[in-house]
Amino acid sequence: MSARFRSGQMKLVPFRVASADVITAGDMVFVYSTLDQIKAAEDFTWNTNIATTQAGFVNVFAGIAYTSSAAGETDDVLVDVSSASVYEYP
Repeated sequence: MSARFRSGQMKLVPFRVASADVITAGDMVFVYSTLDQIKAAEDFTWNTNIATTQAGFVNVFAGIAYTSSAAGETDDVLVDVSSASVYEYP
């Protein structure tokens, strides 16, 4: 589920992404390995119930993807890590 930037000050930070992972601009992303690679929130592992899953996700949440990465690409993805940015989700 991709977001649309509405307002605020962005702070873009590059993150690595594994070649098999697909990131779309606007995706919530999380850090999933000791290599500081990111994945889309939809790939986060479900854990018992929504509250437990959300509690685990908040600990690894990186931000909102600003650029995309298709399968097979290994270029860094820019991620908005600013707490002042406002996004709208459908």
